[in-house]
Amino acid sequence: MNKISILLVEDYPDTCALLQMFLENAGFFVTPAGDGAEALELLGQNKPDLVVTDLMMPRVSGVELIQYIRANKELSVIPVIAMTAYSSGPVKQAREAGANCVLRKPLDAEVLTSTVRELVE
Repeated sequence: MNKISILLVEDYPDTCALLQMFLENAGFFVTPAGDGAEALELLGQNKPDLVVTDLMMPRVSGVELIQYIRANKELSVIPVIAMTAYSSGPVKQAREAGANCVLRKPLDAEVLTSTVRELVE
């Protein structure tokens, strides 16, 4: 069986590295992106099984990224997990944009990995 591929979009390098480590240790293949603009470039090259994205980022926000994914016929079926440390405003925006779920930071590694498995399997 092929590993589940995840596009991980997070603008804080330390957080990105930590989340990548959690996900890879759980057996997933992870491609990191430093922001939404980089994620858009990567989506043009490869279609991941799932996207995990921060919401508040420079250049292209997580909400804009989700909107792009949902509007693109080839990408629209990809499950998206949004993550944020902020309160209800960004959470509501992410849900309205089409996120499958929104997780609060700091993330629990077990919750993240079980959510990925639920959405992909």
